[in-house]
Amino acid sequence: MADLLALSKLIADGVAAIQSKCDARNTPFPPLDSTYTPQSDAIRMEVIADTLPIIAAANQLIATLQVPQMYAVHMGCVLHISAAWTTVTSGHVIEILREAGPQGAHVNDIAARNGMDPSKLARLLRICATYHLFREVSPDVFTNNRISSAVDTGKSVDDILAHPEDKHVGTTGSSTLAEITTDYGKTAFYLPDVLLDPKTASSEEVTETAFNRGFRTDLSWFKWLHQPENAYRKKRFGLSMTGLSHIGNKKEIINGFDWAGLPEGSIIVDVGGGIGTCTECIYDEYKHLKFVIQDREEVIADTTEVWKARRPDALISGAVTLQPHDFFTEQPVKNATVFFLRAILHDWPTAYAARILSHLRAAAGPHTTLVVADNIIRYACPDEGPYQDIPGTETKSPPAPLLANYGVASGLEYNFDLFMLAHFNAEERTIRRFVDLLGQAGWKLDRVYREPGDHFPRLIASPA
Repeated sequence: MADLLALSKLIADGVAAIQSKCDARNTPFPPLDSTYTPQSDAIRMEVIADTLPIIAAANQLIATLQVPQMYAVHMGCVLHISAAWTTVTSGHVIEILREAGPQGAHVNDIAARNGMDPSKLARLLRICATYHLFREVSPDVFTNNRISSAVDTGKSVDDILAHPEDKHVGTTGSSTLAEITTDYGKTAFYLPDVLLDPKTASSEEVTETAFNRGFRTDLSWFKWLHQPENAYRKKRFGLSMTGLSHIGNKKEIINGFDWAGLPEGSIIVDVGGGIGTCTECIYDEYKHLKFVIQDREEVIADTTEVWKARRPDALISGAVTLQPHDFFTEQPVKNATVFFLRAILHDWPTAYAARILSHLRAAAGPHTTLVVADNIIRYACPDEGPYQDIPGTETKSPPAPLLANYGVASGLEYNFDLFMLAHFNAEERTIRRFVDLLGQAGWKLDRVYREPGDHFPRLIASPA
């Protein structure tokens, strides 16, 4: 009983702490059955450190109380939730329910709009409602809640039906986060085939993955995504990256590194920078710096249009340069002040990631700094490893009996890790794996910076 009492106390104490902070700000914590707005959800970031132990404790309490065999079966069946969620979101149900109003809509009326079978649709929506993704207000009548409305495109159903290929265009990208896993089930369930096959079990090739088995292709995922028949997937994926950037603190990249202290004219190279979202954030705050955004030629074409529309003065003044570049080849910018990589290394197996970093090391000067923004996977047990003397790698132990990594409260990171494994033979790395990877390429990890709510911690390294 000791664990049950400790877990229940963590939940009660955490809720009391959140209540106190909300009262002090005269702001209620947003209820699940309300509609999402960024304004009403702002309080969440202020109490996020308080939410982690509550979420971890609640899920650990469930695992403790559930019949072990039932819990094991339940974990094996979570694919049905994902399948139902991606089906109804792809069927524009969120937008249909928004237009129906707060009273909701009967499945017959929803099906009349999107062409689905009403009885099957009801079953999909019911499992989603059971897991708090929608709300069933009366038999077969459903409405949005805070979670589903957070991934609403905001577009009219008629507009979406008339131009389905542009469903997410012109949105914040958050709406793609429900659909982006549509293809993942076809990939994930080939992991056993790949990992138990001696020919591919230890492979680090990007064409010997569960994705390759599932989609029966010899192309890497990135090359496959750029095939003409995958134009919608490519567009949706690009927008999903924008959507992910809106989760948490949008300006987190500014924190943890002294951008203000860099000399006038310092050159910051955003390696694999996409449309330059991070560069834009730094540029807006620190006009004394110069930036180079690098990516593949076809990406830079899109980046050019984005910067012409958003920050034309940056291009005209030369403060920002857009440069086509393949990061597996020699780095053209020598002696940069900072090489910056956000969400790049986790896309690549170790051998490939080491090549990227080695090219940067060869181009670096003695005072070049490497800034890597990526997930750092924590162990599910205490870690007293040899890297605890590196500032920022130490982590505060959660209260007992919680797992050392806060369990399900950090679960998304581990899902991302397996996504990388299944699609690229890549990984979200532990601090040990990062130190080893950086060392292979001639870099030394100096410190790590992270705050509660950060999407990606920042690893700061220097030439070894």
